[in-house]
Amino acid sequence: MLLAALLPFGNMNARSIYVANNQINMNTKKNEALDKAFNADKEVVRKTYKVKHVKFAVASPTFLQINKKFESEKVSSGAVDVVNWPKANGDYKPVASFKIMYTDTDIYIQYNVKEKALKAVFDKDENSQPWTDDCMEFFIKPSDNLNDSLYFNLEMNCIGHGLLGMGEGRKNRHNAQPEVIKLIRRFSTLGNKAFGIREIEKENDLAGNKVKDDDVCVSADKQEVYEWTMVIVLPIKLICENGVKDLKGKRVMGNVYKCGDAMPQAHYLTWNPIGTSKPDYHRPEYFGYLKFEK
Repeated sequence: MLLAALLPFGNMNARSIYVANNQINMNTKKNEALDKAFNADKEVVRKTYKVKHVKFAVASPTFLQINKKFESEKVSSGAVDVVNWPKANGDYKPVASFKIMYTDTDIYIQYNVKEKALKAVFDKDENSQPWTDDCMEFFIKPSDNLNDSLYFNLEMNCIGHGLLGMGEGRKNRHNAQPEVIKLIRRFSTLGNKAFGIREIEKENDLAGNKVKDDDVCVSADKQEVYEWTMVIVLPIKLICENGVKDLKGKRVMGNVYKCGDAMPQAHYLTWNPIGTSKPDYHRPEYFGYLKFEK
């Protein structure tokens, strides 16, 4: 499966990008020793998320049609709320969740996030580092063959720009070429234009008191949090050599993450727990189960 899947990805060496991702040094035996000691008395927890099979009346449904389908099909929500590394997160914990459904051609992912800061610097896919922005990530190992270690990482910032990578581990990963990334449709309630950093407390301070011509001070309504939704449509052919046959009725593995390495407060949340001493998303041994229903 690896050689066939490499064809649309080209030979881009993403090593330097992934060294920076989550600020983890790939080449250290010290971290491996720490993780081993860290997990000496712990069992690996594997959650299960059921991915519902659905049908649309049109080949390319709109953002509104997709969201309505999530509601009408009563697709279950998964919470991205596991704090594996409290010291790295500080006291910042966004409320993040996901929903996933699929058709015979595409995987539909909906992210819903509430938080007190936003960051969107990258407004194009090429050379982007989405994990440094306000970011959601979907990792999947699409084969139920235990001997196949290939997995994909789909990382998008809050305005829908990012990357699709593949490989058998953190090292030597390959990124999809621009023409491949364009096949992934994305919709965000925050739009698709970069806006830098926004913080709810600072915006409330600016809008908190306004003075009218008669010098009467009035209080403006304050926001508690920012709320945003993003939908991603991932063509199955980009991750499965045999299309939907590789997924339908099968239990594969994956994880969902919320991060923001260079946000005002860095944070790292996961759906399925990760048993490492430091933030590291490229750990397929801690993936949960994704059950693609027939």
